[in-house]
Amino acid sequence: MDDTLLIRVLARLVQVRVQLGDKCYEDAVHGALTAIARSAIREAERRAGLPEPYGVNVIPLGSRRLEHGAETDRPS
Repeated sequence: MDDTLLIRVLARLVQVRVQLGDKCYEDAVHGALTAIARSAIREAERRAGLPEPYGVNVIPLGSRRLEHGAETDRPS
């Protein structure tokens, strides 16, 4: 596997920290880790043969505010 994507993600995180500051950097890292976790969960569910949770009966979990720490106990 090529590490190009990993290098791009790391470079972008460094760029965010330098240009936008520590708070934005922490939010970006948190968002990236959340996306990684969601992808891993979806793949694990796929491998387990579970149906994909799409349709009108799905309750969306999380929100932009929650993902970026507005309603969490994370220090500012």
